[in-house]
Amino acid sequence: MKTYTIPISWEVAGEVEIDAENIDEAVAKVESPDFIYPSVDYNIDGSVVVNYDIIEELNDGEKLSEEPPFKGDLLTCPDCGCSGGKHYLSCSV
Repeated sequence: MKTYTIPISWEVAGEVEIDAENIDEAVAKVESPDFIYPSVDYNIDGSVVVNYDIIEELNDGEKLSEEPPFKGDLLTCPDCGCSGGKHYLSCSV
């Protein structure tokens, strides 16, 4: 059995307590590049996306047996043909 490197991304969610003079300042602190992210509260179900653009590169050029249903940032739903993000992961058509 071989070990493969599968590049994935997913969404996490949580809440943070921010000390600030007002809500605008609190949001600015969270959006700052210096903001230190807290530990993960929970992963969002159905948000995992495989990055097919680099999967072969990470696995010595080994090709998938079939063309993936989508590549890159533009996702195309094989059921209804819609595209654009997470709909593919949750399409109920």
